[in-house]
Amino acid sequence: AFNGDTLTTGGANGTPSFNGLVTGMAFDDFNVNVNSTPLLGVTSGGEIFSIDASIVDRGAMTLINDGVGEVFEGLGFGGAALGPQNLYGAAYSNYVFATTTDGQLIAFDRTGTLQGVFGTAVADDGTGGGDESVDASVTSHGIAFSPLDFNLWHTTQRQGTTAGHGINAAPDNSRVPSEIDLTLDKENSDNDFSQQDGAVSFYFGLEQFHQPGTSTQNTYLTYEDTTIPGADNSQYGIYNNDVLRDLTNNSTIGNNVNLPGGALGSLTTNSFSLAGYTAKDAPTLYFNYFLETEDTDSAVNVEMRDSARAFLSIDGGTTWILVATNNSTKSTSANDWELPTYITHTASENTNGADTGRDFVQELFDNTGVWRQARIDLSNFAGQSDIMLRFDYSTAGTLGTLNGFESDVRGDTTNSFNSNRRGQNNTGEGFYIDDIIVGFAERGEMVTNSNTLVTSFFNVYGTGNNEPADAADQILTGSYNLEIRRATEYAVLVSPTDPFIAIATLFDTNDRLVEEDGLLGDDNFRREQGMVLIEGNQILSSRNGIVVETVRGDVFEGWFPHQGGTRALPNLNTQQLAPGAVLQNNLIVNSTFAGIDITGDIISPESVIPIVKVVNNTIYGGLEGINVFTRVSPTIVNNIIANTVSGISVLTTGGGSAVVDANLFQGNLVNGTMGTNWIDLLDTEALFVDAAAGNFYLADNSKAIDSSLNRLADRPLYTAVKTPLGIPASDVFAPSYDAYGQLRVDDPTQSPPPGLGSNVFKDRGAIERADFVGPTAVITLPADNDVNNIDLDDTATQVYIANPALFTSMIVELRDTGIGIDDAQINSSQFTLTAQTSTGTRLLEEGIDYLFSYNSNTNEAIFSAVAGVFELDTRYTITVDNSVATGITDRAGNLLQPNQTDLSTSFSVVVTDGVNDPPVNNFNASPFPDSPNTAVSTESETPLIFSTANGNALTVSDPDAFLGDGLVSVTLTAVNGTLTLGSTANVLVTVGTGLGNETTFTFQGLIANVNAALEGTIWTPDTGYYSSIGSPATLTMTTSDLTNFDGPAEFDTDVIDITVNDPPTVQFQVSPPLTVTETDQGTVTTFNVILTRDKIGAESTVLISDANSG
Repeated sequence: AFNGDTLTTGGANGTPSFNGLVTGMAFDDFNVNVNSTPLLGVTSGGEIFSIDASIVDRGAMTLINDGVGEVFEGLGFGGAALGPQNLYGAAYSNYVFATTTDGQLIAFDRTGTLQGVFGTAVADDGTGGGDESVDASVTSHGIAFSPLDFNLWHTTQRQGTTAGHGINAAPDNSRVPSEIDLTLDKENSDNDFSQQDGAVSFYFGLEQFHQPGTSTQNTYLTYEDTTIPGADNSQYGIYNNDVLRDLTNNSTIGNNVNLPGGALGSLTTNSFSLAGYTAKDAPTLYFNYFLETEDTDSAVNVEMRDSARAFLSIDGGTTWILVATNNSTKSTSANDWELPTYITHTASENTNGADTGRDFVQELFDNTGVWRQARIDLSNFAGQSDIMLRFDYSTAGTLGTLNGFESDVRGDTTNSFNSNRRGQNNTGEGFYIDDIIVGFAERGEMVTNSNTLVTSFFNVYGTGNNEPADAADQILTGSYNLEIRRATEYAVLVSPTDPFIAIATLFDTNDRLVEEDGLLGDDNFRREQGMVLIEGNQILSSRNGIVVETVRGDVFEGWFPHQGGTRALPNLNTQQLAPGAVLQNNLIVNSTFAGIDITGDIISPESVIPIVKVVNNTIYGGLEGINVFTRVSPTIVNNIIANTVSGISVLTTGGGSAVVDANLFQGNLVNGTMGTNWIDLLDTEALFVDAAAGNFYLADNSKAIDSSLNRLADRPLYTAVKTPLGIPASDVFAPSYDAYGQLRVDDPTQSPPPGLGSNVFKDRGAIERADFVGPTAVITLPADNDVNNIDLDDTATQVYIANPALFTSMIVELRDTGIGIDDAQINSSQFTLTAQTSTGTRLLEEGIDYLFSYNSNTNEAIFSAVAGVFELDTRYTITVDNSVATGITDRAGNLLQPNQTDLSTSFSVVVTDGVNDPPVNNFNASPFPDSPNTAVSTESETPLIFSTANGNALTVSDPDAFLGDGLVSVTLTAVNGTLTLGSTANVLVTVGTGLGNETTFTFQGLIANVNAALEGTIWTPDTGYYSSIGSPATLTMTTSDLTNFDGPAEFDTDVIDITVNDPPTVQFQVSPPLTVTETDQGTVTTFNVILTRDKIGAESTVLISDANSG
């Protein structure tokens, strides 16, 4: 079928051989290069040829298909055109399409090869596999394709920063989208958004071509160049930048739907499921949209144009059900249109049977100039598991019958699909869709970004939206209740000081969040009858002491919520009373303006009148004691108001009133509204102990004592309102405890006026005269008997700590169970600090040894070491003055309680270095050396006496013995001798007797007594012993500290080497022997012998032997 001949017109060989005339030509590419892009043509003789356009004067034509054996064999061509540029992903962009004279349509490529792109067998991507021709059923002499060969639905940033779509800030602070930045992950986008911006939305429209190199802000998203080359600057659906550039080169085309013949298209979603849900869950569809159209609705003899619709399918897209339309004409009994006769937010509310199947259809509003949100009730589709959405736009008012969708759209019979009107007046911007949400309205809906300061109501029964005739009757006269409330928040605080919350858990609308007994319906909202209780406060020198204000304020002061109106109950609350705050047991002193300021709300619309209970407060000083203004109704009972300009000022309006009873006044310039059962004291009469010093304890014989009104009945009319609801009366009771937590009791020392009510022993004001017990003192640093066992001594008031990390201070805390310590009387002279060491005890001096401070907020007396740290191995004693004259007292005058048996108040703190120092044996007042042993000597048969007088006294010392009981044990052991203890007085001999002739004995006692016993201790050498003829003589001294504070017992053992000298030696002046010979026994011979000795003071014996007598 392919000839392949090249024919050159005007050549030497004459005219080319064709069977017919050229009837159509087209390049096979949108972007033409005359040097490489083939120009293809067809003839009336049924031939396809190629022209070399690079030959300017005469083109070279090549016959590439003569039609022999082709589907068009024997037929002539009537025209040719380049194929659609974007259809099926630009699959046909390089094909030329031609029509035959009998109405056939074919497609071929630059080689003249026919393409199978027709019929139902074509591949899904349009690339082939189908028929090579199709019967167009029309004889044509030319062909042209619409430039709208793509879907105008695409993604864009065009309205990315326009308000009305995106995520709005939630009124409950669960989201702050402006603080969450988003950056589009697109190479062609330089936009940064936050969550509150609309950012990217779906748009049905043709956008103006974006010039390369300029900002991509507020324009369409594009393909990546690496994905679809040449389409990196076109909106989605267009696969050639030059196509969009060419289309929008016309100044009237761009950012609208103004294409030849108009425009139409659909956007279809994936499926979602409502399986497992019922109509009672109220499934609801929401989407934001912007719509600008020609605004021509259907009417009798009027064709609908520029339609925007939303559909829903439950069968995979086979059939579609209309759910929203901009065709604003409502149905009537005479005419059936797309919208129901009665538009309502829930389909079930529309009881008109004629609207069945369209009762959920909602109107889309066009040409408003703003983004809006559509809300569509999906209750009819609850339980469906495969639901798809579709959004349509058509300048013809419909997609026609060849769009592949079948829809039952009422009112869709008067459209302009086959009219030239569809291509006119199309400069409107088109249709935007964003923020598609499917949720459940059963538990309520959150409204965001609503109009503020709206004071009017929207009439849902406006023109053309009449309520169905068979709708349930409504009672529109009489009293009624309207309640608008927020749903329960299941969230956590972002931080303790941050108002924002975070959603920590997501749950299904049908999850059971509480235990249930059966499946009953929702109960009425439970309203606990709670209160705001302000009590036990001490407020000094404030602008206003306590402010109770229901006025709503303004934008500068901050808006308070409107209190609302009273509910319509069986007995109407005509006084509009409601529970208010309770103010009791507060001490308010020297406020600039008002001690208690109670102000109601006079701004329209009127709110409730709160009953504020002001009971047993003490107010001293200031401009006004209690100020009551406008719509409030306080009950003011049992208060003391003194030394103010105006005691109680009441100026109520709008039905407000005040109940004032049993208050006490003194020293006010004007008492004001005194009410009943009041007491007005003279300035000279007793009231407080010392108000000038801030002590508001009731003085002796004060008339405020035991004079309170114990109970005041609730308002009768208010009780009548509450009783049918089972809410009991709320009587006013004088509190049973005062501002300091003291039980209100009788003071037996007083004879006050009689009280009022069942309990006549309650005082007026915030402070009860009931403090009869003095304060106590506790050492808290170091803590006495602490739970961490740092204190090693479990004896109360005695603390022992070993090796503290840093011992810088000591703290004594004063405690009082009554009205508190009289801080104004505390001074350093009431505290003494002594330190006992091994050398003695001394009184530490403030400013030299320590710094003293007193914290009146915590009632702590603090001793801080001047040197930075206190010394260790010391016993500190803190003594607190509790004497009548100068001792510490509470504000009621009660003295500090003693904690010792001698009725004093003191604490002992023993601080060691954690090491038990061993005892030390001393010789002549100096410690024995470790080596060599101490040596002493004595004459034979002569006792050795250890005494101070002899300069060899034995003593014991121990640097930390004083920290404990001070006892030591001493053992003396003699070798080659015997021992006698100097004294056994005041010591306990545990081994031996110490009385003499013993080689060892042990005794114990206090160190001073042990040293006294050692004084004069005697070591006596054994008889006949002297060192030169025997083993060494010694005295061993071993001392134990008997396990002092830190660690096991420590010992010191020392040995004294004792030398016992030899006996004295007698020497003759001449060398012995001396011999005298007598021959006559009767002769007496006399001679002198001179002797010398080597010892003094010792006896010597000289023996003379007689040879005869021996």
